[in-house]
Amino acid sequence: MFRASLLMVAGLVLAGCNPFFLEAQATSVCQHLSNQHFQVPSDVRAQVALLPPEMQRGVAVSRTFDFDVSAQLPPELQEMVDMHFALTSVKITAVEGSTDLGFVDEAHLSLAPAASSGLEARQFDYLRTETAPRIVSWNGDAFDVAAYLQSGSLRYVVALVGTLPEGDVTVDVDACAEAALRLDYL
Repeated sequence: MFRASLLMVAGLVLAGCNPFFLEAQATSVCQHLSNQHFQVPSDVRAQVALLPPEMQRGVAVSRTFDFDVSAQLPPELQEMVDMHFALTSVKITAVEGSTDLGFVDEAHLSLAPAASSGLEARQFDYLRTETAPRIVSWNGDAFDVAAYLQSGSLRYVVALVGTLPEGDVTVDVDACAEAALRLDYL
C-alpha cells in the first residue's frame, strides 16, 4: 500500500486564541503495485497483424490506476486537513521473466481528474532512449496533485506506445509524492 518515510511531525502550537494544529512532512509517500498486467486481447492482436507494417507502430496499450492517499484519512478528518502533494515520480518496471519494455517508443502518463472536479487533465511524456529498457519513468515536475486527491482519488492512465509486444507485459508500478499536511484541531 502506502509507505511514508516521515521526516517528522513538526509541532503543536498553542498561543492565546490560536487553535491547535499538527503539521507533518513526508519525504516520500509512495504507492507500489506489484505484477500489473498490460494485456492485449488475441482478437485485437490479430487485427493489428493485418495492418501494413508501417501502421503497426504507434499502437497504444494502456492501464488505469488510482492513487488514493485521502482514503487513508478517517472521513471526519478529511475536511480539517490542508494538504500539499507534489508528484515526484511514476515508474513502470518490467518484472523479471516478462517482456522488457523495448517495444515502447513513447509513453504517456495522464492525470485524470474526477469529471465533476473542474480540474484539467495533465500529461507527462516519455521518449525511449535505450534499445531495450526495463524501466519507463516520469518525474512529476513537483506538480501539486492535492486538488486531484481531494476531489476523489488521483486516477492516472499509463499508455505504452509502440509495436505490440509478443506477449502480455507484467510490470511493477511505483507512484511517489512529497507530502505536507496540516491538521487543524479546533
